[in-house]
Amino acid sequence: MIAGGVFLADPAFGFPPGTPDGAPEHLSWHGILHAIAPAVGFLSLIVACFVFARRFAPKQRGWAAYCAITGLAILTLSVWSNLSLNFVPLWVALVLGFGWVSVIAAKLMTELPDASR
Repeated sequence: MIAGGVFLADPAFGFPPGTPDGAPEHLSWHGILHAIAPAVGFLSLIVACFVFARRFAPKQRGWAAYCAITGLAILTLSVWSNLSLNFVPLWVALVLGFGWVSVIAAKLMTELPDASR
């Protein structure tokens, strides 16, 4: 996520105002890195969901299901956003992903012994 903000996107699709509609003919090196960064971030988030689903699977099936469903939802919304060039599903995936990270962090914090807090 940080890399997506550090490396600037090339002007395209009417943004900023005055830019022609459509993709640019050539991407700059920072435009390429800006385009790659979110894919790496979302892939990492999806993988983390399934890793935690596996961790919770033996004894905490509800948490395992929550992790797996969240991973599938993020994957589906990300693909849908890329296919339709509509960024609303991507924003929903971001909210789901960061919400999931927060919930899992809170859960893991409650599992720590008192001495390690």
